[in-house]
Amino acid sequence: MTAAFRITVAGRWLAHDYGDATERATLGQLEIFAADRCLTLLQDREAGALRSFASLSAHDLAFWLAANWWRLRWEPERTGTDWAMSHRIAAIGRGYVWPNITVLSDGEQITVQARPTAGAAWEPIRYLENWDAVIAAAAFEAGVAAFVDEVLGRLAACRVQGSELSELWAELRRERRDAEVASLRRLEALAGYDAGEAPGKLIEALRARAATDGPGAVDEIAAGFGGEAVSAADTIDRALGAHGIECRGDSIGKLAQARRRWQDAGAPHERAAAAAHLARHLWSFGDAAPIPDKALAEIVGADPKLLSEAGDIPIAAARRGNGARAPWRALLRSRYPEGRRFELCRLIGDAADATGEDRLLPATAAKTSRQKFQRAFAQEFLCPVRALIETLGTSHPEDDEIEAAAAHFQVSPLLVRTTLVNHKIVPRDELAM
Repeated sequence: MTAAFRITVAGRWLAHDYGDATERATLGQLEIFAADRCLTLLQDREAGALRSFASLSAHDLAFWLAANWWRLRWEPERTGTDWAMSHRIAAIGRGYVWPNITVLSDGEQITVQARPTAGAAWEPIRYLENWDAVIAAAAFEAGVAAFVDEVLGRLAACRVQGSELSELWAELRRERRDAEVASLRRLEALAGYDAGEAPGKLIEALRARAATDGPGAVDEIAAGFGGEAVSAADTIDRALGAHGIECRGDSIGKLAQARRRWQDAGAPHERAAAAAHLARHLWSFGDAAPIPDKALAEIVGADPKLLSEAGDIPIAAARRGNGARAPWRALLRSRYPEGRRFELCRLIGDAADATGEDRLLPATAAKTSRQKFQRAFAQEFLCPVRALIETLGTSHPEDDEIEAAAAHFQVSPLLVRTTLVNHKIVPRDELAM
């Protein structure tokens, strides 16, 4: 991961005969760089040449970045048109051929994803880059701020007064400086709403829940369920209260005390792998041994039936009691034994890594950094990649070899394939098999 994210005017601003004063002042030759890779590399069909910049409206791009700043910064990847309009640069439109760039956030890192454009017959250019650049969220913020300031400087130099961009950017800066407002905007974005557009009752209910569930847990529920977050949280509460199986967190507490040993290990998946290795040694499983159900249940001090029953619950979840030694309750969701093992390990990893404020431990489908940590911890804890490679004995495994390895570690064949893909041992298209 590198720090670089920048949008620059490559060489010069351009004369523009159409539009209002703002449009005429801000047509420029724009380049977008992420992780030192130029994402605006294109083929100029008329000139028959390659170049690194596109002639685009700097104002329109700056305004889109400012208007969608909270969602770009905090909202995890979702499906649907509304999400796409706030995260894909091509959604700007307004007659320009924009690059096919999508901004994906997990709250901690930003992935700037570029894909080639199809190159319709009417389009004079075709973008060529196919690249995912992962950058620190702070670097993305700095890159956006520098670009917007450059555009505002251009408008000032051209004596364009009172632009909407100037007003919007000033308001955004005020919101970011105000901790209370920034917290509100962040929660709105996590739930999938534009700034100031989330239903007041939803936000009030989520903020009230933070007092009992923990602020981090509420963020995860908002990211996982959006506008249905409160209803989902109520359902989780009822299921845990009626059917949750009692657990104890003593063993996990010992792992949590060593949190400093993985917290600076890098990205979520790197931290999770470090935590999983430490957990295996702390609980005497070694580097390669499969972990049976009974041993998994013993980690949380629970009856093994925790792993034999699927609860009527929207996600796997646990609720911790007050105090390190207080009992807590957990309930798994998957209909499949391997899925329940994976879910329990997600909750174990989350309990070790989450702050003490969080009483609710949710294992959602959201693509936040916390959920990424959970999944990577469970993957490496149950099926360490080095042990998996030794078990397979080949870097080109057949289906029956993958299934045999999955049976050995008591995980799903998909988990084995995902592990191999994530460590670049097999190509990503094998996940579709």
